[in-house]
Amino acid sequence: MTQRSRSKLARGAGRSRGRAAAASAISAQLLRRRWVCLVLSLAWAPAQASAASSAPAPRFLPIEPVEPVEPVEPVEPVEHSAAETVDDTRSDDAATTSDDAADGAADAPGRAVAPTDRYPLDTLDVLEPPAATEPAENSATAGSEEPAEDLPRADTAVIKGWGGFEDSWSFPALTLTPSVEFNLRTQGRTNSSFDPTPGDRSLDIFQRSRLGLNAAYRDHVGVFIQGQDVRSWGFESSTIANMANTDLHQGFLYLQGSKRGASGVITVGRQELNVGSGRLIANRNWVPVAQSFDALRLQGRVGRWSADAGLMLLRGPGAFTIAHPSGDPTLAETVQSSGTFSGYFQLGLDLGTSIAVEALGIGLRERPSPAAQAASRDLVNGGLRVYGEPLPGLSYDLEGYAQGGRNLGLAHRAFAAFATLHYALKVRARPTFTLRYNYASGESCEGGPNVGCGNQQSREFYRFYGARHPFYGILDRVGHSNLRNLEVGASLRGLTKHDGDGDGFDRLMGSLSYNFIQLDKPTGAWKSAPDPLVGAGWDPTNTSRNLGHELDLILSYRPIAQLTVQPGYGLFIPLEAAQRIAGPATQHFAYLLLVAIF
Repeated sequence: MTQRSRSKLARGAGRSRGRAAAASAISAQLLRRRWVCLVLSLAWAPAQASAASSAPAPRFLPIEPVEPVEPVEPVEPVEHSAAETVDDTRSDDAATTSDDAADGAADAPGRAVAPTDRYPLDTLDVLEPPAATEPAENSATAGSEEPAEDLPRADTAVIKGWGGFEDSWSFPALTLTPSVEFNLRTQGRTNSSFDPTPGDRSLDIFQRSRLGLNAAYRDHVGVFIQGQDVRSWGFESSTIANMANTDLHQGFLYLQGSKRGASGVITVGRQELNVGSGRLIANRNWVPVAQSFDALRLQGRVGRWSADAGLMLLRGPGAFTIAHPSGDPTLAETVQSSGTFSGYFQLGLDLGTSIAVEALGIGLRERPSPAAQAASRDLVNGGLRVYGEPLPGLSYDLEGYAQGGRNLGLAHRAFAAFATLHYALKVRARPTFTLRYNYASGESCEGGPNVGCGNQQSREFYRFYGARHPFYGILDRVGHSNLRNLEVGASLRGLTKHDGDGDGFDRLMGSLSYNFIQLDKPTGAWKSAPDPLVGAGWDPTNTSRNLGHELDLILSYRPIAQLTVQPGYGLFIPLEAAQRIAGPATQHFAYLLLVAIF
């Protein structure tokens, strides 16, 4: 036999062994695929069955964070069964992601960084769709003279799971990334109505569970689906009741791309929105159900310029009936509403680490609905934000807004300004000192709470859909309307650890802050962070602006990167205005937050 014949037979035998190895690899992959599909089916089936068997859940408003880059409240959402037990004494907002993103942003070269506030979980980070995984070279073909045509293509689908788990099968280049969140908060409040009478207290346990899946095709298109179950322990009528707690929190399609230094993302569907600092549009992650919108969002960046625009449908057009006070159905009034819409546009310019500028405009057109039968608003909000880090460790964040239009039939004109200054020492525990001032205009009332405010013009700043909990004290006694607020605080963090990916996180954090809180207009309304009036609401004979002193203490412990345990305590000491409107008793608030995110 010639040398050429022997070489030809050897190559044939090699190809046969390659085909056998390929068949074995394909069989193993198919077996793994069946197990993956089985696991996914078992994970999704209970949630789907529960959703199918329950009445449609109402629109959700998202939770606020615990340490913001600082982590949207839509217009009067439909009541959710799990939230029906939540009254105006309860907390309003906060995001449940870690503060690693804020630290990472601070290390990014050439970018202005806004001050990071005291709440370690309150971040405004939105979902960043994961880029498609670059498949590894197939070991069966490495070093081979000829391509093994019978082997699976390297361009395959990839399932990524927890603990480094990964599986794949031949399919178009698709990356599937599951996500899980468990959020449990126990909170108690004494003298919740500022009433010294024994028994004025509340105790609640809120639980939120989320299951999400991100499917990304290459780097250009993807779909993110996230369901959530929100409940207050003990609110259901029995242990076998299902009172419609599960709903779609997010479900959107995104398209993204980049070319010649320009990049952009289009997102359409149910989604969380966090815009700018989050004071006017945010996910409000502290609220048990959190906040999301039916929206179309466009984002882009070219060099130092960035743009962000969104259009939200808050309530669709339709007709509803208003019952007559007499109860006579023939006298009922049918109202045809054109619905409620909102939109925003933000233009940003990054001039380096020392300064960045954002111009933000927001519009709202609201018409009557069954939940707000007298609502009629046409508002425009415009303003500017400037932030940066001019010196190592020193950062600032300045915002100012003006509003105009018509609010509930009255000419509307209102203003707000916010200023935050942080200084962090470059030592082991990274002590950080905070100075903040918040101002939002109010309007004076001439009539008492029993007859109505009687104002002839609208001067109270409209809050839109912004976060409250991270900015105005953890007791949530005030929000950004009819407000003057000075805050001084300090925080420490340490015991930096690294997770399996090499990213660092702080195992221990602590903060202490003091707030001096005033009304802008002494006879104006006192509204809590979730918007309801506090006490009687207002007193037309009140002459003092001083509402109270608030002292807040927050601790945070992260044994691993994915788990956070955070206790907090705050007290509110009422001053002259608060005593007249609500009562003289000091209010105490304590909570224990447990968050696991994978």
